Amino acid sequence: MSGKYQEMDSSIGTARLDAIEKTVLMWDPSIYHLNILRAHYFHTIDEVISECTSAFPDDLQIRAERILELTMSRLVNQFSQLMLRNHFLHEDDLSCISYQSPSHSPGYSIIGSPDGADSQISLSTSGTESPDSNFSMAASGIMLDPSEVFARDLSNLKAIAHRMIHANRGPMLIHAFVSSCYEIVSNDFSLAGFNEVSKDEALIVPWDVFGAHLKNWMRATKAVFQVILPRKRWLCNEIFAPSSELKETAFGEATEQCVNSLIRFAEAASCRRDTARIMFPLLSMYETLGDASVGFHRSFGKSSNKFIHEKLEMTIHTLGKAVMRMLPIWLKDLVRENLSNAIEGGAGIHCLTRYAMSYICRLVDDHKISLNLLLHDGFSKLEVDRHWGITPLGHKVLSMLSYLHSFLEYKSNYLKEAGMRELFLINNIHYVVELVNNSELKSQLGDDWDQDIMWQTDKLLSSYLKRTWSEILGHLSDNNSGGKYKVLFAPKSVVRQKLKRFNSAFEAMYNLQSSWKVPNPVLRREIREAVSETVIPIYCSFLERHQLNPSVEKYHLDLAMYTITELKELVFNLFEGN
Repeated sequence: MSGKYQEMDSSIGTARLDAIEKTVLMWDPSIYHLNILRAHYFHTIDEVISECTSAFPDDLQIRAERILELTMSRLVNQFSQLMLRNHFLHEDDLSCISYQSPSHSPGYSIIGSPDGADSQISLSTSGTESPDSNFSMAASGIMLDPSEVFARDLSNLKAIAHRMIHANRGPMLIHAFVSSCYEIVSNDFSLAGFNEVSKDEALIVPWDVFGAHLKNWMRATKAVFQVILPRKRWLCNEIFAPSSELKETAFGEATEQCVNSLIRFAEAASCRRDTARIMFPLLSMYETLGDASVGFHRSFGKSSNKFIHEKLEMTIHTLGKAVMRMLPIWLKDLVRENLSNAIEGGAGIHCLTRYAMSYICRLVDDHKISLNLLLHDGFSKLEVDRHWGITPLGHKVLSMLSYLHSFLEYKSNYLKEAGMRELFLINNIHYVVELVNNSELKSQLGDDWDQDIMWQTDKLLSSYLKRTWSEILGHLSDNNSGGKYKVLFAPKSVVRQKLKRFNSAFEAMYNLQSSWKVPNPVLRREIREAVSETVIPIYCSFLERHQLNPSVEKYHLDLAMYTITELKELVFNLFEGN
């Protein structure tokens, strides 16, 4: 045995330990607010640590260690109390947290097998940031300086931590720090509106309840990575300054607890089966965690927090697989949940066309970067060659548009009037084409995507004209005279009968199609012109053949009900939905 107590007899050692123990038991933490007494307080602790870590005789060593443990126990309790008087997150922080969509920050990419089964997140480490350099990830989100958040208690926390580390009680200090951080973050989560739910509960709660949890999870996740973790990192650097090893251990354990709460909820969300509703939230969670993982790596380094990075990457991968599982059936579920037979204006645009296209546009506008990354490996070279200029997401959108078209064709079968089915499909197809060409969808589908669609539209227009106006114009044909009369010598009664049948059929068709609606004015004009080009020349030719002089406004009014001008005016009043 060595040290100043090597030769000390038991009576002197016992007396010294009695004095030390009395001093420890008389400590009053309430004197912290008095600077002079606080300085004396810590000076006394230094003496206790110095005495009790010195070598006592063997028979007194156990008692010395017990007194030191009592001192450390009181210190760690005081440390926890000081920690819990503070918060990482404040109301002011919530108002300035960045809510920019992470899909615009492509700092991560997907690598793996063609079917995506073994894909994983590969972190991009481009840039010059070094771990802990200015906590760059949180720079835009912190409103309060971390030193202001803990200003009242920081010096005392550092004083206690310094003495516990000196007394080789680092693990005890880390435990107190991590436990306190857990309570603080739980309160911070409550401030952000996020309360952790179990996986079983997350799977069965009604959507409106779960949707509220999702919204608050997003808020809490941004708060964690933009505010809470940077402040934890700063506090660890301050408190555990004497030991780099303790500093990294404390930050890693405290961060793991915090991140695990977020990860558990994300994993539960990926298991939900309400595809139509969960699709967008899953994409937002995928992007948020991907962006957070990159920012975490750049700000804090990866080597000392390997487990946290692995957990984040695994969860991002899980969310990505859930998105890929749901994407092929997403639109079908969306349509199924909102099935309706309502057709606007008879032959107008189906409500689900507007509904589905609004969601498809939103999918592309908000998440095109992430979805193209996720879909990239499954997009074969053959598909690239066949659809020049199309993106992986564009290829998936084509499948969605094809499904929507099939749905519209199915709905059109309910329309029994001649020509109404074709006009309904033309209206809806034109709406889709116009929306695509005036949105971000165009950049995903390439330049030539609508060639087949325009061919289909022309075919539908020809079918519409044939099923409606061609049949009416048949009443003006001379082929139904039975060969009894030559054209120029047809009796007035035959001509009158033809015109009567034409007038009656035209009036009925006019009354019917005036109630049909073509919402787009350009398309409406084009269809009217197509009708006019089909009807007017044949009507004019019939009048000329039978010497009814169409150039004169008043001619054979007992035979011809409409002048050419009147007929044109009627045609150009169609499709107003009146």
